[in-house]
Amino acid sequence: MDPAGPARTKFQLALDAGAAALGRHDFAEARTAYGKARELEPLSSLPALAIANVCQAEGDLVEGQQWLKRSAILDPSHWQIWNSCGNLLSEAGLPAQAVAMLVRAFLLEPQDPRILSNLEMAWQYHPRSPQRALPLPPSRGPWLQPGCRETGDPIRIGFVSADLAAHPVGYFLLSFLAHLDPARIEAYAYSATPYRDTVSDEIARHLKWRDVATLDPAALRERIRADGIDVLFDLAGHTRGNRLPVFRLRAAPVQISWLGYTDTTRVPAMDYVLGDPSHIPAGEEGRFSERILRMPHSRFCYRPVPFAPEVADSPVHRTGTITFGSFNNLAKLHDGVLALWARVMKAVPGSRVILKWRSLGNPAFREMILARFAAHGVTPDRVSLRPASPHAEMLADYADIDIALDPFPFSGGFTSCEALWMGLPVVTLPGEAPASRQTLSFLAAIGNLELSEALVAKDEADYVRKAVALASDPARLVQMRKTLRGIMASSPLMNAALFAEGFSRIVEAADRAAREAPPPAVLHVGAGYRESGADLPVAFSGWKELRLDIDAETRPDVIGTMLDLSAIPHAGVDAIYSAHNIEHIYPHEVPLALAEFRRVLKPDGFLLVTCPDLQTVAERIVADGLMDTLYESKAGPVAPIDILYGFRPALIAGQIPMAHKGGFTRTSLMQVLREAGFRTVAVRRRVSHYDLWALATSTPMADADVRVLVDKFIPV
Repeated sequence: MDPAGPARTKFQLALDAGAAALGRHDFAEARTAYGKARELEPLSSLPALAIANVCQAEGDLVEGQQWLKRSAILDPSHWQIWNSCGNLLSEAGLPAQAVAMLVRAFLLEPQDPRILSNLEMAWQYHPRSPQRALPLPPSRGPWLQPGCRETGDPIRIGFVSADLAAHPVGYFLLSFLAHLDPARIEAYAYSATPYRDTVSDEIARHLKWRDVATLDPAALRERIRADGIDVLFDLAGHTRGNRLPVFRLRAAPVQISWLGYTDTTRVPAMDYVLGDPSHIPAGEEGRFSERILRMPHSRFCYRPVPFAPEVADSPVHRTGTITFGSFNNLAKLHDGVLALWARVMKAVPGSRVILKWRSLGNPAFREMILARFAAHGVTPDRVSLRPASPHAEMLADYADIDIALDPFPFSGGFTSCEALWMGLPVVTLPGEAPASRQTLSFLAAIGNLELSEALVAKDEADYVRKAVALASDPARLVQMRKTLRGIMASSPLMNAALFAEGFSRIVEAADRAAREAPPPAVLHVGAGYRESGADLPVAFSGWKELRLDIDAETRPDVIGTMLDLSAIPHAGVDAIYSAHNIEHIYPHEVPLALAEFRRVLKPDGFLLVTCPDLQTVAERIVADGLMDTLYESKAGPVAPIDILYGFRPALIAGQIPMAHKGGFTRTSLMQVLREAGFRTVAVRRRVSHYDLWALATSTPMADADVRVLVDKFIPV
């Protein structure tokens, strides 16, 4: 229920104030503002939903769930409630339940890309992710011609993220920025959150900072284009606060997914994903809609925080028992992970495990975690649950752990680096999912074969064997704590200058490839004379136009008809533009023409076709307006009779091929395109122009990506 009138004004102001406070991470102020909104409108589901989101941001998942239940009672049809339920369950380490809630949200609101992003993330944590079973989108989105750059000018790159702060993304990015050569690379940061801290300030000292949290996708795209960005990096993927919609709109000639996300984004306009040989092994390219770029060692560069304490002695000598541990996000700890860890603990009598995460400050949630361990035979006295603490204190807590256990299929990222830096071996189980190979990537970059053999498991049984072997060799644990830092510090993982050079070369290669690549080609069907014939829509500016016409006198690039495009090779063009042609062939010939269109289109190409809208014309005829002038064309007035049968002056002049032999309504045009094998079809009726515009692709596309193409290529 939404209020109206002045009450809505106060109510909306309270909600807006809460959202602004939440964006600043001022959780107390956010609660106050949302509480005021709830007082103003106690029957609205929105304040309870908003308070639930504050609880989740604070890590209080139990209270968050209670507020979501209240919100659902008030309005079970509100998709955002089920979306938030899914996010909360995902963070609680219950990916299957999370997916169910997010699917419910999607069924209520299939057009919102945030739900699809949350589903992508929930599947990242799921032990039986169907990623390979999901169809990939076409790999080409909107095209943007590279801008002019003087010889010797640096390449302009941009980083888009809501995590340019004391966050793994911020730390990893900061690690090498100082080593970029400004004569080669000029960097910009587009911060998608109002929150800023000392890490943000340090990042800003190395590049040009842009606060873009309040910009919508179109405005952000224009900001990026105005900065002349050549290569744009998305550092979020489908994580919270992402700005993927601006990448769908093509904000830069080259767009690369990196750092904050491990898998394919499924965004057609995302050109590349930046990985490494461990993250994306040879042969795994088919998993991605993007092309693959690989750093020579690791996709990460690690720089420890300056306040990291010295490595402490292995606690087994102090406690007499082996202590396992994980400071990973609890979203990664599904029941399969806890079951395997329980097998490890059962194989090491007397061993304990320490978990640390922000949601473990809630007693009810702690009881839930203890119950999940107990279900696998590990009693509560062997499990220590610690809430979040300041970063330095968290690092000091590694002094209480002998061996770190890596979750799967979403392994540790920055957490694994910090555990290794604090002298802990990290037992990991890389699998098929890219997210499962993060720790493997770190170990490969460290380059110590003996260390990798001791820590990288082949399967669950090997995981248990390796953990037990380490637990059975306290002397080896002592040695690791003494040597790990030195090994890491001298490895490519922490060589910022080496990383910056490899990164710069990849940027230069991607920029060079974009500049050397031929522009996309559009087949312009029925183009007429080059000087006086039909023009391409302005959205095709920069494309290579291939003009096709039946009349040799028009001097086309290709002589042919819609029914015979044999002069065009299979998959030879990126797009086809056919304006007011298909009404000139008989209905039984239309499928043949569309089959030819599909044959010459590249798999990631699209068809843009226009024709008269007979439904609108029929309405004028029914009103006895068969001969009424509808509009003035360059060739003269056009009446419904001209649209039905062909332009009369042209027919009188003997141009019989200009006669109309068929026609379409919105529904019939959509139907014939789908029957021809086009998987994605969007048709726009322009009633005031008496025409239809259809955009069709041979491969499925997400609704958000279809809207981008429609808005770009089809006039209103």
